[in-house]
Amino acid sequence: MENYVLHQSQNFRVYESVDDVARHGPYNVIVVGSGMGGGALVRQLLTNSTADKKVLLIEKGTITFPTHVLNTSRPHFDHDGAKPGRGRDNEVMFDNIKVPYTLAQSTKETPRKYVGGAINALGGRSLFWSLETPFIERKAAQAYFPPSIVKDLWGEGETKDSGLIRAVRVMTNSPPNHIDFPGGFDQDIKFTGDEQKLKRAITDYKGGVIQAVQVGAEFGSKPNPYYFPQGAYSTTDYLLDKALSRDLRLTILLGQEVRDVTFVDQKVDQLNFQDPKEKNSPSLKVGNAQVVLAAGTIDTPAIALRSKLDDHMPKDHKGLIGLGLTDHEIWTAKSSKLKGSQTLELAVTVEIENHPALLTVCTNAEKFFNHGFANGKGQSASGTDPSNVLNVFLAFQQELDPSSKVQLADPAPKSPKKSDPRLSINYQPMGNPIVVAVKKLMTEIFTEFGIKDSPITRLEGFGTVAHETGTMRVEGPKGKGVVNDQLQVHGINNLFVCDLSVFPFSPGPNPSLTLTALALRLGDHLAPPKTLAKKWGENQIV
Repeated sequence: MENYVLHQSQNFRVYESVDDVARHGPYNVIVVGSGMGGGALVRQLLTNSTADKKVLLIEKGTITFPTHVLNTSRPHFDHDGAKPGRGRDNEVMFDNIKVPYTLAQSTKETPRKYVGGAINALGGRSLFWSLETPFIERKAAQAYFPPSIVKDLWGEGETKDSGLIRAVRVMTNSPPNHIDFPGGFDQDIKFTGDEQKLKRAITDYKGGVIQAVQVGAEFGSKPNPYYFPQGAYSTTDYLLDKALSRDLRLTILLGQEVRDVTFVDQKVDQLNFQDPKEKNSPSLKVGNAQVVLAAGTIDTPAIALRSKLDDHMPKDHKGLIGLGLTDHEIWTAKSSKLKGSQTLELAVTVEIENHPALLTVCTNAEKFFNHGFANGKGQSASGTDPSNVLNVFLAFQQELDPSSKVQLADPAPKSPKKSDPRLSINYQPMGNPIVVAVKKLMTEIFTEFGIKDSPITRLEGFGTVAHETGTMRVEGPKGKGVVNDQLQVHGINNLFVCDLSVFPFSPGPNPSLTLTALALRLGDHLAPPKTLAKKWGENQIV
């Protein structure tokens, strides 16, 4: 990619050559991956750092979009036959731009076809994510995450001081003590009765408190916080802002893939790249830098496997890299015969046959975010629209699947392509009682919302919303992990991981908010601000 703007000045430190970024070193922190984890981490590092600290961000892709797709001028897509001009075009863009991974030949046919893929672009999946930022419940967090992470992210009593709330402020560009997002502690969302319908439908399912779904976007407006002209959160906005404002603390390397790393004396000594044209294999000495892998649940363990990381880890933490590839089971149902509901998305935790799940019900769904409606009320001029849609989305919380994994096509490859990741997915359905209970719940929701037709309930494919977790898990109540509670790889002094691969389970809620909070927390650890210097120790400031 030859980008005229970025290449006009040496002060725009965005490059496509390893040699170019090497000339601007040494670096204090090197981050591999610019998505929800890596991008938020870089933001926190720069927020905390002084002028003499330098960060290198490496992204396999280039610049596809300069911001979240919902903020851009773009075509509107026909959604399942509904009228074009509204709806969540990010889903269409994700499906068309993602690069599918290859399944291992041993993978058997399962009820959930693999439909995931990588977004190789600055910002990664944050360019197309759904913007939903529900909280994982504290009870679930305590069952899987180490206590120190639970304390820092979920807080101790006052939720305004928690790491999750800090992540919400980042995603909504909100100042301290004020958050513009549905369900926020300073919001007063006016419901019109739909929450009562949902409450009646979940009576038999141990439902929790019904809330409006939080959204990662600024410019929220009352009484309809789902209407905003722009402001959908993506890590790309901040990264390009820093690059174009000539913040010399940040250097970005685009279009180069880190294939593996070299270790010397229990430290990462060198990053090894594969030139996209396969003409050469450049490398970069890391010096005293801290290295953070944030390439995603598939590519991060692939880098670790190529590097034979397991050989350098303590005995009691070996054998976990790439294992536990898990994506929560997701069921959906939709109807186009909904009438008289406002534009709203409601969420509540339920139990289906003793399995926790997050239930999301979106009314007036094809006008969600109200694209094409200047009044921002989610209604056409006449106040009615036959394409008004009810969407029901049920995502289960699940343990990591020990039989599914990321592996290499050839553990000792003679060519780079043979070391690409292969996914071995041995997914087993949750069982017929779950299927029966899900269909019953969907039917009760349809009935309460005045829809007489029986719902067509569908089990979504594996990776359909890019929430795969577990392949570089953090240690915690469920056992050993690849990384410790500071996301540092066991036995390696300068290697960390910051993406969904560290999750020790697959939560029901969208994990993006929690990952962002983990990234901000890691940023404080690697480059603590003055208020945290004593907490982390002065000797750990990089």
